[in-house]
Amino acid sequence: MRKLNCILLEATKKEDVASNSQILDQVLSLYYEMIDEMHGKLLFVSQNQKLLNQIEARKAEGNETLHVILNESIEDTSLSYVKAGLSNIERRKALKQYYMFAECNQPYIQKQTLLNFLNSFVASERGMGRITCKGECFGPVVFSEKYVKKIMAAECGSMEEIVKSYEEDCYCYEISNMEELKRYE
Repeated sequence: MRKLNCILLEATKKEDVASNSQILDQVLSLYYEMIDEMHGKLLFVSQNQKLLNQIEARKAEGNETLHVILNESIEDTSLSYVKAGLSNIERRKALKQYYMFAECNQPYIQKQTLLNFLNSFVASERGMGRITCKGECFGPVVFSEKYVKKIMAAECGSMEEIVKSYEEDCYCYEISNMEELKRYE
């Protein structure tokens, strides 16, 4: 059995997604469904306590796979959010686990695209994977247990820099529909 843990980051332009509950609901629903199929956890990470309280209220409605995490780092980087999420995931050697991080500002990506990406990534036996369209790289990004210690040990920078530093081990899943990768703005 394999397990996917998804770390959903508050979007870069925080006020955009935080103020639009319809987009947030759409993104959360997509990842709920996917996590349910992959037997994992969905971790929503933010530095915005008001937003975390809103998400926590959704959890009270009965979704056990959702975990709300406050990113207490003074850094406002994707790396600090991913570290906060990883710190809250139990790792067991007997279970093959994968980790995905995504921002909340991509509401147009389809569940089937994500599932196809994940299955192709696992089959590739690479350590990291990302979606590409017309040769351009996008999120979400998925990685194996192999990279957890490296990410946790990173002093500074962004997840983008970490992914680029291991490009030779990065699987690229090409899709043709750029509309799915558009960000909400």
